[in-house]
Amino acid sequence: MILKDRLPIPVSSLRTKTRRKYFPPLKALNQISWMNAASHLFLRSFSTRSPFEPMKLHVEWLEAQKRNQSDSSGEDDDDDDTDRYTILFLHGLLGNGRNLKTFARTVVKQRDPFCHGGILMDLPGHGKSYDLAKTDQYFATGAAAVQQKRSYTFQQCVQDVDYTLRELHQQQLAAPAAVVVGHSWGGRLALEYAAASSTNGTPLKALWLLDTVPGQTHESVDRVIAAISNIVEEGLDTNRKDLVEKLTGKHGLELGLAQWLASSYNPETKDFGFDLDLVQNLKPEFANQDFLGLLRVILERNDKDSTPSKSTQVHLVRGGKNSAWSVKTLAELEKLSQQFPNMFHLHVLPTAGHWVHVDDLPGLVALFEKHS
Repeated sequence: MILKDRLPIPVSSLRTKTRRKYFPPLKALNQISWMNAASHLFLRSFSTRSPFEPMKLHVEWLEAQKRNQSDSSGEDDDDDDTDRYTILFLHGLLGNGRNLKTFARTVVKQRDPFCHGGILMDLPGHGKSYDLAKTDQYFATGAAAVQQKRSYTFQQCVQDVDYTLRELHQQQLAAPAAVVVGHSWGGRLALEYAAASSTNGTPLKALWLLDTVPGQTHESVDRVIAAISNIVEEGLDTNRKDLVEKLTGKHGLELGLAQWLASSYNPETKDFGFDLDLVQNLKPEFANQDFLGLLRVILERNDKDSTPSKSTQVHLVRGGKNSAWSVKTLAELEKLSQQFPNMFHLHVLPTAGHWVHVDDLPGLVALFEKHS
């Protein structure tokens, strides 16, 4: 169960009612190199950071639709700013924030005028956050550094997410992330974050779980991790074309999946765009997470508070062609939906597989538009 002290940095710090202006990042924010570990504006030096402190993650900003004069309805601009919010998008295992970019950009632009924008975040050990971490002492060579390198848990990943959002908010670069969208593993972390937010008395406006299947990792995920592990052990001295041939030939992966994995491979550094050790350390977390229990934390907290503005609307979108959904799991989720019909919403995109934001982008966007 989520307790108030699960996040060392109170989520309430992200929900301030003080009247402050958020400086629209827009072009200026997009031009900032979030990979620059020496950046005096956003990133502090990692060389002296304890291995148990949260880490700043890489983000990409997505601009929302510009507000016009009629959007404010004559109300004070300061009041408008206190209601502004950001949408946070969290990707799946072995991916990065760019995986959700097309979908996220569409959603952000169609939201209400109080939507400040969207944040594509590279989660710990993935994408440019992994590149940042390579400059950290955790990834230095030597026995001492190896001992210092921490084994990540879901909770520690969420701490990094929370820390990054807090930094953005304190720098007045983004309004609070009141809507969180997570695909697959990203949905697992979004669920943890939403439950902590509810427990701390600062619930999200909405939580979207995109084909986030409860329970242990699916055998298909295990097969991919095993294939990558095997290739890494053999030695990564190859190009992307040969890598695809190895993944499809020797390891029997589908061509599309192999190409997607190879797209994150850098022939110069001979490394994938994710930390394989971190991924393997996270595997037990999938089975250990109390998925339904966390959902209940959110829904029961909502049920106790009769104020609609303080209730989190939870949407779970399932890919109809994804065979990983068991009859038992679906029955348990349906039971929750019947118990909390006004707060927990189940959706199915019949023609989509696990990659719902790719397989049926129009259908997924339509769901967001309907429930915005």
